[in-house]
Amino acid sequence: MIVNRRAPSSAGKAVLVALVLALLPAVAACDSGAETADASASDFEHTLVPDRLLNVNAIEFAYNATQWSVPAGLEFTVTFNNLGTIPHEWAVLKQGVQLDAGSGFKEEMVLFEIEALTEGQSIVQRFEIKDPGIYQVICPLPGHLDAGMTSTLTVAE
Repeated sequence: MIVNRRAPSSAGKAVLVALVLALLPAVAACDSGAETADASASDFEHTLVPDRLLNVNAIEFAYNATQWSVPAGLEFTVTFNNLGTIPHEWAVLKQGVQLDAGSGFKEEMVLFEIEALTEGQSIVQRFEIKDPGIYQVICPLPGHLDAGMTSTLTVAE
């Protein structure tokens, strides 16, 4: 393949030089990023912004997020998608309830939940939690919590 390359004209060179000179102050003003390059994930854990629209995806045996945050006293919407190959639920346990194993689960521990969806199903539901705090979210189906299907919901003031 033959490419015909011509040297830039003097007008083209002038435009290029002007463009470089115009961008120099902007480039010089940019921070090198050295201060933020050392930031770890833990630096951002406490800056979770409450959201009124949660998109929750379930697979075997995890949710798409380890934590969510919603505002206290305001309705929020959960779109729950089962992207797995078996049924899954999304249950928020009452404040102060913390489970490590599914064998300790009792239905009266649930503040609210999205009941089991089969593979490929989605549902949209609305909830409201008045009391700020940290709530455990689990899939209460047998074996799912034991396999690690848990997250946290922070209700922020």
